[in-house]
Amino acid sequence: MRTITRILAFGLVGAVVACSSDSGGTGPSGLSPSTTYKGIVTSSNGTTAGLTLTFASAVASPPAPMPSPPLAGPVDVTGTATLPGGGTVALTGTLDNGTLTMTGGGYTLTGTLTNGKFEGTFTGPGGATGAFAAMSSTDVTPAYAYCGTYSEVITPGNIEEDGSFNAVVAGTYLTGQSVQSGGLNDVVTLDGTASPGSGGATNISIHSSGAQGTINASGTITADHATLTGTYTASVVGENATANGRFSGTLCPGTTGG
Repeated sequence: MRTITRILAFGLVGAVVACSSDSGGTGPSGLSPSTTYKGIVTSSNGTTAGLTLTFASAVASPPAPMPSPPLAGPVDVTGTATLPGGGTVALTGTLDNGTLTMTGGGYTLTGTLTNGKFEGTFTGPGGATGAFAAMSSTDVTPAYAYCGTYSEVITPGNIEEDGSFNAVVAGTYLTGQSVQSGGLNDVVTLDGTASPGSGGATNISIHSSGAQGTINASGTITADHATLTGTYTASVVGENATANGRFSGTLCPGTTGG
C-alpha cells in the first residue's frame, strides 16, 4: 500500500495549491519581478515551514546571456524560515545567473529561479533533507504559503495513512510539496491549477493520470486566503485498491500574503 500513498502524496499537493482570481502576473512568461519571494519548506521527516526571501534587487528570471562583458553580477539575498513552534532560521546567500545558494543555522539551500518561481532542495542539521519552493510576491500579485495536513483511508482493508503538505500560490501559478508521516521519507512536488469560485473563493480541480495511477482532487481556498480544504481519490495501476482522503491547511507562520 505504500505505492498508493506515494501516488497520493503526488496528487494531494496539486490539490491543495490554490490561486487567487487576480492573475496579476505577466502571463505565460512568468510572474512579475520582485524583491520579495514567499514560499514553503518541507523536510523528509515531515517538518514543514514557511519561507520568506528578500533580494537586493527585483528578480524574476536568470539574466539573459550577453556576448561580451559586462556580465550581470550575483544578487544578494536574505531569508527567514519560520519553523513550527515559532522558531526561525536566518539565511543569507546569492542568486547568480538563476542559481540560488543560501546557508544559515546549519542549513544549505540550493535552487533554480525560472520566471518568478524558485524550486530546490536543502540539507540541514542531523542529516535533514527536503525541498523548498517560493514565488514572486508583489502588491498586484501577492504570494500565499500554506501549511497543512492530509489523511486518507485505503480500501479494501480500511488502512489509514496521513501526512503533511505545504503549498504556495501567486496569481495563476502554484506549486506544493507533500510528505507521508513516518513512511516513505520522500518529499513529492507537483504543480497545479485553479479557477475563480463564487464570492471571491477559488475552486481547485486536479486530474493526474500516468503509468503509476490516477488522482482526482477538488478543493477551495477561502476569499480571504486564510484556509484551504478539499478531498481527493486515487488508484494505482495493477493494484485493486483505492484511497479516499481529505486535506486542510492555513497560512504558514511568517508568510502572510502581500
